[in-house]
Amino acid sequence: MLAILTPFMIAVFYTVITVWLVIYIKEIATGGLEMLTSESAFGEIVARPSLFGYLIGLLILIFVILLGGVKGGIERLARVLMPTLAIMLVLLTLFVLTLDGAMAGIRYYLVPDFSQMNLSVGQWRP
Repeated sequence: MLAILTPFMIAVFYTVITVWLVIYIKEIATGGLEMLTSESAFGEIVARPSLFGYLIGLLILIFVILLGGVKGGIERLARVLMPTLAIMLVLLTLFVLTLDGAMAGIRYYLVPDFSQMNLSVGQWRP
């Protein structure tokens, strides 16, 4: 019973998160980025009745992809989405490297500070 319940609960969790992501992407694409910066944005988004429309649309999309099977559905979609993800990662990296202080962050991450290292274990303090 646990072997059936666990994947179901994981699928439900990720479906909810994916619906939130779809809504956020739609808001960004339609110019609602400023609305997303308010503290109450998340509460407003999850309180909308349209949330269920997004859920049904997402479930239909997932069903159509899975209907195509592994080769015709998932594999065909992954053939497009995985290179897209790699390109997005490269573009994001290039963008981050153009920000102020990027080189200082890279130096902090890659150049070790041996003066901070010693053989003492330290004392635990509750």
